[in-house]
Amino acid sequence: MRGNPDARQGAIALHGFYFLYYGLQGVSIPFLPLWFASRGLDAATIGLIVATSFLPKILSTPVVAHVADQTGRAHALIASALAASLVLFICYPFMHGAGWLLGTTLLLNAVFPAVLPLMDRMAIASGRAQGNSYTIMRACGSLGFAVVTMAGGYLIKTFNADWVMWLSILLIIACLACVRLLPRAGRPASVDMLGRPASGETPGRPASDETPQPASVEVPGKPASDETPQPASGEVPGKPASDETPQPASGEAPGRPVRLPMLEVLRNRPLLMCIGAASLVQASNGFLYSYSTLYWTASGLSTAVISMLWVVGVVSEVLFFFLAPKILARTSAQRLILASAMMTVIRWAGLSATTDPAQIAALQLLQCFTLAGNNAAIMWYITRHVPAACKTSAIALYALLSGGVFMFASIQLGGALYRSYASGGFMTMAACAACAIPLVLYAEKWRPKPNP
Repeated sequence: MRGNPDARQGAIALHGFYFLYYGLQGVSIPFLPLWFASRGLDAATIGLIVATSFLPKILSTPVVAHVADQTGRAHALIASALAASLVLFICYPFMHGAGWLLGTTLLLNAVFPAVLPLMDRMAIASGRAQGNSYTIMRACGSLGFAVVTMAGGYLIKTFNADWVMWLSILLIIACLACVRLLPRAGRPASVDMLGRPASGETPGRPASDETPQPASVEVPGKPASDETPQPASGEVPGKPASDETPQPASGEAPGRPVRLPMLEVLRNRPLLMCIGAASLVQASNGFLYSYSTLYWTASGLSTAVISMLWVVGVVSEVLFFFLAPKILARTSAQRLILASAMMTVIRWAGLSATTDPAQIAALQLLQCFTLAGNNAAIMWYITRHVPAACKTSAIALYALLSGGVFMFASIQLGGALYRSYASGGFMTMAACAACAIPLVLYAEKWRPKPNP
């Protein structure tokens, strides 16, 4: 990458895009409920809007991912989704009444979250092709979340909740400005879930949207699990592979073309179990995202203190992302998801028992597992076990489960408890994370055996 200005520019743009994209979430996730409250909505209505807002991505995310996997037109899709999001954020201040606010929120959450799988796919590709680390790019996103959360908390406290809208609009405009600088991609290859190229493609020619598949020479007896990917021909035996090592591919019989990438993903049982487990851990944030700010405010904590509590969690998350490649080089992705689930259960159970800022801050440090460890592990697993033509769909499945189906259920259950027993919402989150544990153990049982 050092000698390639275009690649360097693309990598810088990706880091910046992550910072801005997650920065927008840093103002909307903690403070959008406060903005709704400033418009006169009660807690029950706010909870309904926040919960249902996670549903539209269930339809939009896989559709956009399918188009991206089939055409490779990631830039056009990202730009279109961001432009639509900008229009909807501009419309927000002119909306009055719960119905209008709900409708606008549903439309916004049909387009804005669809950007994430495309962005993650592009980041993984950049890591494989140029030696960048996905986890470092994702750490930039967490850093953006922390910075904007602090700025948003200060501005809202100093002025008013309308700054939620102004910051969001500015950040989307900045994201749009970055799109044209993102790395370019071609049309992905047609391969099956074993990574085999479709018949009719030229052997040895790169067909994926990022990097060529590795060649056919494999080292006899070398394990093909997610911890020790097989080297391609020309690599030095014993040399450690990067955290985005490509899949072994050619040398096997040509596979059929992938017409429905999502269907191929759904047929892979261990992958499904890992995605399901990671999605449950991520979705356990539902009560935190929807009611924690209202709960802590009602408990006497100021907006500034709440902002700092969010930042404590995000800082630990950023640090873990920097360490994730080294951790995953020494353990399996499944084991890190398992550890993340266990630590997340402890975190939510602890938060249900205290409103002391110091104790909350200590528990927020476990966010390094809830978000960073869990996210890094599932992306690591997808990188190694899913071929190029299906990767966006696999990431989209994780996004729609973690931020759609499971998140909706998490918020609904947490909200039901919040209205009768406020801190009980955190216990619902602990139960959600605990459900991930048997899924990971099942995936570990079905882990691919090393080749003889």
